Parts: sequence; structure tokens; C-alpha cells
Amino acid sequence: MLGHGSFGRVFVVRRYSDGAELAMKEVRFDRADNLDMVRAEVAALMHLHHPHVLRYYDSMSDPAVPCLRIITEHVTGGNLTEFTERQRLAGGVLPDQARVLTRSLIGALAHVSARGILHRDIKPDNVLIRAADDSPCLADFGVARMTRGHASSVVGTPAFMAPEVCTGMPYDGRADVWSLGATLYFAVTGGRFLF
Repeated sequence: MLGHGSFGRVFVVRRYSDGAELAMKEVRFDRADNLDMVRAEVAALMHLHHPHVLRYYDSMSDPAVPCLRIITEHVTGGNLTEFTERQRLAGGVLPDQARVLTRSLIGALAHVSARGILHRDIKPDNVLIRAADDSPCLADFGVARMTRGHASSVVGTPAFMAPEVCTGMPYDGRADVWSLGATLYFAVTGGRFLF
């Protein structure tokens, strides 16, 4: 098992056809609203094909257990929180690394936004780092919402939420831009929060 959270667990699995290691997120849905969230995550991932967004491969349900299994690429370099700590101990994120992080994640967010998707929980823990080249990929679309308009539900992680989200005001994709800015600030300052 790679990890677990409030909605499920993540395992490393091997693809039968070529032996490639993939990640399988097993999300349990004991309530209808959990099922809606899982379906929204799959719907978002199915629309995203960008080098800096976690690659989605498939999803399947298990009739014996109330869960959905989401198959994605297996990213082995940890998350941006862990990367930031490693870099802090080594003297900090280098300017070239900061440029790569910034360009890559801005590109990923532009791709997500162009498809009418609000991520709604951009934070260092939801940016995975590919070990092969330290490239970042935006992950965990568990609270994402497909919309061309505004959202108003308060979801996300407080330290990385835009002010309008924190106060319950309607918000749009600009809230994700704020969250990305707070995430990049965290990385380049060695783990400091914006506020």
C-alpha cells in the first residue's frame, strides 16, 4: 500500500500486458455523496491529458464492495511537501527548479481550467514529483468540479484556499490560481505558508 486517506487507499499494481507499475486508488463510497465525488474525480481525470497532470488510465467498480478503483500512473518521487523538505535540507529550491515547477504547474492548471474543471484543493501534498526528472504533476482531483461558472462550497485546505473560498463567497478558476501561488510560495521559501 502506498498510502491512505479519509476516502480510501492507494496501492501499487502491475499492468498484466507489459508489467508496468501503476497506482490504484481504491475509493469507498458508503454514502451517495461520496459516490458523486468519486464520479466527479473520474470525469475530471478522463478529460485531462497533459504532461504535468497525473495520467489516468482506467477505472472500475467492484460489485462485491462499495468502491471504485481508479488506475493512474505511479509517481515515485513523493509529493511537493517532501521535495521541498529535501531541497530545504540541501540548501533550498534552486532558481532553475523553481522555474520548472512554476512553468510546469501553470501549464497544468491552464490545461485543467481550459476544460472547465476547478481542482479546488491545490496544495503541496497534491503535487507529485516524478523521480526520474523531478518534474511535477498535479494530482488528486477528489474534490474537483466541472463547471464553466462559479462554485460556492467551501472545500480544500485552509492554508492554500483563496480568500473568497474561505469566506464562502462564490468563486471560479481564479481561486485555483491563488492556491497554486500559495503552493509555489511554500516550495520556493522552504516550507513557509503564505499567511
